[in-house]
Amino acid sequence: MGVIGTDWSKRISAGARAWSCVCQSDNGKIVIAGVAGGYLYISTNYGYSFTEITTAGSATWVAIACSSNGAIIYAAANNDYIYYSNDTGATWTAQTSSGQRAWRGICCTAAGPKAYASFTGTPGQLCVSTADNGTTWTVRSNGTTTNWLVRGITCNRGAVPNDGKIVIIASYRNTNTQQLIKSQDWGVNFNVFHNPDNTSGGYFVDVFCERNGAGVIAVNAIPGGNSCIYTADAVSFPPPVTWTKVSTADPGDYFTACSATTVSSDDVDRCRIAGGNSIIVSIDNGAFTKPTAMIDQTIVDVYMAGVGDWCAAVTSRDGETVNPGFIWISPTPPEPLVTYDKIEQTILDPTLINASPVKQIPDFTVKSKNY
Repeated sequence: MGVIGTDWSKRISAGARAWSCVCQSDNGKIVIAGVAGGYLYISTNYGYSFTEITTAGSATWVAIACSSNGAIIYAAANNDYIYYSNDTGATWTAQTSSGQRAWRGICCTAAGPKAYASFTGTPGQLCVSTADNGTTWTVRSNGTTTNWLVRGITCNRGAVPNDGKIVIIASYRNTNTQQLIKSQDWGVNFNVFHNPDNTSGGYFVDVFCERNGAGVIAVNAIPGGNSCIYTADAVSFPPPVTWTKVSTADPGDYFTACSATTVSSDDVDRCRIAGGNSIIVSIDNGAFTKPTAMIDQTIVDVYMAGVGDWCAAVTSRDGETVNPGFIWISPTPPEPLVTYDKIEQTILDPTLINASPVKQIPDFTVKSKNY
């Protein structure tokens, strides 16, 4: 395998589609992706093959989150309900208590019972939260009636009992008024976490925190293709928190991001990724650069597994082809292990009167593929 964020492989088995969102289990095997105006697709073998999930219906899927092992999945359909599965997508339930809303993002804890989904359209309201696998959902607000437009949402995925205790939301009111807001009590109370002086305009569109909540990356989209990327290595509240405004060699339109501190990788300690009209990657807090394999790709969504060893992305442009795109995985997954049946046939050569039986071994036939 290659290096996460640098080495990428296109997974063509799900086809070229109008992909809109993606997530992945910690071990990289389970990949779930949604289509804007279509179905969900699930792979249990690093994307070598996908199953089209029709039981959740066709919808405009805007966000997906899954537990560390990929068994529990939350999928948000725009102006529809949040859909829930606890068997890796085999069966689905519409979570009617979530309401039908203009969803913008979703995240869940490592074990899966707690989840948060951001939405826009109701002044003062930010997200809904559940602590019981989606049976009941509670609306969370910032205590004002100001109509902040809410976008991405993220939570830490640490060990119980603090799993999901930190929640961060990207929001804006107009192109000159934006903020990251944060809760340290499972979404009960929110406070301003980062409010940069952005005289050139722009708005926060996505935010992603590492599993322990200690590292954050946020994308500030600025019209005209000069987006800003902010990073922080601590999320304690109240401020001050030291934020770094990252300069990139390729300023462009970026609107999705992820970050993780790896656990088992021998090559990378931290990987940060931002995606948009291209994808840029920072390894071990180094400069953001473009991976060669992803040149000419328009990134719609990018997700990094909690242990930081796997990353998945979906695109809306493949080279010169605009919509549909493909699913990509980093690093390149291991090739499937192929085993064989060796079939022995005993024959008698009729030309030899006193011949002993001859064992003939025909060509091998594929028995199974193990991942």
